[in-house]
Amino acid sequence: MFRYIIAGLMVFGMADAASAGPFGIEQGMKKEQLNNLKETKQTFQFSISPPRPHSRFNKYVVRIHPQTGVCVLIAGGVTIPTSVYGNELKKEFESIREQLSSIYGRAETIDYLESGSIWDEPQDWTTGLLKKERGLQAAWDGESNANLKDGIVEILLTAVASRTETGWLQLQYRFANNKQCENLINKDSAKSF
Repeated sequence: MFRYIIAGLMVFGMADAASAGPFGIEQGMKKEQLNNLKETKQTFQFSISPPRPHSRFNKYVVRIHPQTGVCVLIAGGVTIPTSVYGNELKKEFESIREQLSSIYGRAETIDYLESGSIWDEPQDWTTGLLKKERGLQAAWDGESNANLKDGIVEILLTAVASRTETGWLQLQYRFANNKQCENLINKDSAKSF
C-alpha cells in the first residue's frame, strides 16, 4: 500500500512539474521558491536560475513583490552575431517565435521603421534597431487571440541590437497579477519621498 501512495505522489509531482509555467516559473511564486535568487539594481527585480532553462536564453529576471509573488518574467537571449542586414537575428527571432506559437498560437508580429528614419536601406536594418528607430516584436495577448495559460496575460518577443553586428532576443511574460504587483511596487517606492 505504501508503495502505491509513493508512486501516486511521484506521478502527481511529475504532472505538477509538467504543468509549470514558462521555464518552470509560475505566477505568484515567492522568493523562497526560486533558485539562485540575486538582487539587481532595479527595486523588486531579481535574477534567477529557472528550473527549465532554454538553450537560446542565458539571463532570467523576475519582478516580484512579497504580496503578489512573481508578476513578470524576462528572459535575455544569447548574443547573436549578425550582419548589418540583421539576417541571423531575424532568423533566430523567427525560430523562437515558431516555438512559442506552437504552444500559445499565432502571434501578432510587428516589423516597423519610424517615419523619417534615415536608416531605411536594407543594410541599415541592425543600425535602425540599435538607434531604436526600428522594431521587430511578436506579441501574444488577448488581441491576438493567443492561447494563453498559467496566468499569463501577455508574451512579448523582441529583437534587440547591442551593436551593428550583434543582437539578442528578449522574451517577456506578464502575468495576471502584474497590475496589482506594479501598484504595490509603486506604493512601496513612494515611501522614499
